[in-house]
Order: sequence, then structure tokens, then C-alpha cells
Amino acid sequence: MGALERAQELIKQADPQRTLPLCEIKQIEIGSDTLFKICEVVEKFLPFNSTVAVIVDKTLILRQQLDVKRTVRELLATNFSVRSVELNDGHTELHASEEIIAKSVSLSSGVDGIVTIGGGTITDIGKMTSVALGQIPHIAVQTAASVDGFTDNVSVILIKGVKRTVPSRWPEALVADTTLIAEAPTIMNRAGYGEINSMFTAPADWRLAALLGFEKKFHWGPIELLKGVGEGIEEWAPGLRNSEIGSTEKLVNALAVRGIVTGVADTTACLSGIEHLISHMLDMHQSATHGPIGQHGAQVGVGSVIAASVWDLIFIKLSGDRISINHFPDQAFFKSRVFSAFHNLDNSDELGKECWKDYEKKVLFWNENFEVIQNFLQNWNAHSIELKKLIKSPEEIVQGLLSSGSPITFGDLEPEIGDPIARWAVANCHLMRNRFVGIDLLEFLGFWTESEVNWVFNRAAQAIKKVGAPA
Repeated sequence: MGALERAQELIKQADPQRTLPLCEIKQIEIGSDTLFKICEVVEKFLPFNSTVAVIVDKTLILRQQLDVKRTVRELLATNFSVRSVELNDGHTELHASEEIIAKSVSLSSGVDGIVTIGGGTITDIGKMTSVALGQIPHIAVQTAASVDGFTDNVSVILIKGVKRTVPSRWPEALVADTTLIAEAPTIMNRAGYGEINSMFTAPADWRLAALLGFEKKFHWGPIELLKGVGEGIEEWAPGLRNSEIGSTEKLVNALAVRGIVTGVADTTACLSGIEHLISHMLDMHQSATHGPIGQHGAQVGVGSVIAASVWDLIFIKLSGDRISINHFPDQAFFKSRVFSAFHNLDNSDELGKECWKDYEKKVLFWNENFEVIQNFLQNWNAHSIELKKLIKSPEEIVQGLLSSGSPITFGDLEPEIGDPIARWAVANCHLMRNRFVGIDLLEFLGFWTESEVNWVFNRAAQAIKKVGAPA
């Protein structure tokens, strides 16, 4: 059963009342030779002789010594008029910035459809380009199993230097050639496994936000869908160490279903919590300091160990006596804190302004919803039982990362992230956006100080030592 059919079956089981948004991706082709079906796929969505923009970055991508981008263009040229659109922002890796998206739209103006070739960034640019050009058909050719953003209807773009997830659209189809993907740099496919680990932590953040009334789109259906993503993961994850095609295909299918989960949930919150905030913080730091950007999925994997440790801290801090709200967040204090957290990255404080614009919403919500929050705290014992079921332990996450050869610590990442930057990212990650996560709960209850941050890092180190992974 293919990824799309599997996802549709899981959706039917998880949402029998059909209350979730529809999955609008029409076709997913995953297999060892699907690259050569590109014309056949595109023909389902565009008439013969239509003009197709092939949107790529400058990176050379090979499949058994074949230039993938040239091959796709040549295949399409047999039935379509092909316009080559190569995007370059001067960085080692392309960023999905507002400027680059505008350039993509300009260079693709007048075409009937687009084909993107590459990873998550070029796919996100393609989605936004499709929207800007009137929802024209978009076929995505996946070249690595590094993220799950190929099969959803949102894009992660840079707005004023800060990564934001914005609505875009589903691609019509995904073409994922596993021979090609297995030849991608090992670091990229292991990053895809790291990305999967957010399903072991983020749902708790999502549920917490719903219980407090901050999140309005919570639905148990997507969480049920995620159970299908994790099926057999312990068996095939070790094969990623050697880029085995069988394991690679399992990973590609799992990531495809994950992307669909995000789309039908109508929010990325179901799979994006503390661990994703940490990754975005690292990207923000590297971009501001003109350093190389690491693999997002790998950072998410490392962040998942931290996120699970944060949840351990939450369960400890809120156990025992009932917790009461004895003070309210002071807007002036937190505004100063947000600006201080990002000032070293941007002396103009534009980053601080962008982050405060989002974070202020959480401060206002907490201050304006005293009764709901107090009731939540009074019923914490019941809520904690529910939340614990949505979390894997730090040890379980470390074990999975170890088996697949994925990074476990910040020092394992490429580029390596030193302890000061890692601690800055973890301590301040919740300050960058308006999504409510477990750290916000600790923060507003007065339980998120340097001492607690140290505890979280020590808990993660303890898990790594217990599993026997190299620290």
C-alpha cells in the first residue's frame, strides 16, 4: 500500500465523522525508478505542450552519475515547453526568504505549472510560487528524506530573519525516487529520522495548549494517524546507517504520511513543539552570524531529547501540592527579556520586534484567562496522566537516534553547536513565537530559570549515558 493510500486509510479510521480538512495531494509516487515517471505524472495535471517552470537551487544532484535536474528537464521537454529557474541567494544553501520567493514568482510568471527538484526548502518555495501564480499545478521531486514538508500545505519561510510557518498549498503530486534518495548525503537522510522524533514530544505541547484554551484546532485524529507513522520503526531505522534502500523507502513513506498529518490537522502544532523551536533558534543564530545552517531534521532529533527532558521537569515541578498562580507575567519585563535574548544577533532589534510581536500574545492570553488556567492546574493530576501518554522518555528517543546513526547531542550536529549557543537556544526558544509549549508553562509559573535549564541538560546527559551512547 502506498503512502497516500495508507494515509487515507488511517484518516478514515481516525476521523470517521470527517471533521478534519481534506487531504488535497492527488498522487504520491515512491519507488526505485519513479524519477523516470515524471512526464507521466505531470501529464495528469497539465495539457500537452504546456509551459512548465523547473525550479531548482544551484546544488548538483546526481543519481547513478546522472545529473538529476538536467534529466528531469530533458524528460519534460519531450512533451512540454520547459523554463529553467535556478535560484541563488549567495548562501551555501538557499533560504526560503521573501526575496527569493518573489524572485521565483517573477521568473516563473506566465507558466502553466511548476516542477521543483530538491529538498524541503525548494519545495516550500515552489508551494508559495504556485499560490502567487494563481494556484497553478505543482509537482515536487524529492531528492532527500530530510524533512516531512513535501506532502503538506504550509511553507517555512524567513520573515525579517525569523522562521515562520505560513499557509501555502498542497502540491498536486510528489515523486520520490528511492534510488536517488538513498544516494543523498547520509547526513540528510539521518536528519529525516531525526525529524520523525518530534512525534514523540510535540503532541504533548499541542495537547497542553488545547487544555489551556490557547490552541483551538486540537483533534485526537492526527495523533491517531501518527501511530501509523511509527509502525516498525525499530526494525528499519538501523538500516539508515548504511543508506539501505529498503530502510530509505520506509523513511520516505513515514515522512510522507507525517506531512499529510500536518495538512489534515490544519496546523503544524501537532508535530512542532519545543524540539522545533530549538531548531529554529539554531538556524536564526547561524543565519545572523553568517554561519552554515545545519540540517533541520537532525536538530529536531537532538531537540527531541531536550524536549522529553523538559517534560520530565514539568511532571516533577507540578507533582505534589497543588500549584496556584501567585503572579502574572509582566509585559514590560518579558518585552525586555525578548529583546535581550535576540539583541546580540541583531543590534537593530528587528529580530526582537518580530519575536515580541508573537510572544506578546502568549503573555496577554495567560493574563486574560486566569480562571481557565487555574482550573487546569487544579486538575493537573488527571491532565498529567493524559500528557504522559503522548511522550517518549529521553532514553527511548536516544536509543532510536543511536540505532539510526543520527545526531544525539548538539556537539554531534554539523556544524557542531557549542554549549553556550545550545543553552541560549533552549533557554529562550519559547520567546520566538506565539505557539504555547511546555516551557511556557514552566516560565509563567516561575519554574524556568538557569537552574531548571541546567537540570534539563543534565537529564538529557543522564539519558545518553544510560543508553550507552557516546556523549
